Amino acid sequence: MKYVVNVYGRTTPAENSVTMTDAETLCTRLKEDFLNKFPADDFHLTLIDMDASDNLSDHDENLIEQIDNGDLSSPLVTVNDQIAAHGDIDADTVMKWLKRKRSE
Repeated sequence: MKYVVNVYGRTTPAENSVTMTDAETLCTRLKEDFLNKFPADDFHLTLIDMDASDNLSDHDENLIEQIDNGDLSSPLVTVNDQIAAHGDIDADTVMKWLKRKRSE
């Protein structure tokens, strides 16, 4: 199965946000976990800097707007455009979400 995973974060702290370093760490951990737990699947991970407006889709801009408005928190992780987790999360939270989705 093919999965497109986006991790959204900021290069500078903002209200209800964490720094990009936390999002980078989460992205690195997710990449390792995906390879170890789902070696037969195809994962494409992208770290999206919410402060850079280059090459963002309408979907990306909408999610960033929701984070800026306080409706969602960063880091935010999407899998195939579905929100897997946001806010105070770790890789295990995303892995549990993915396992649940795969069994549906």
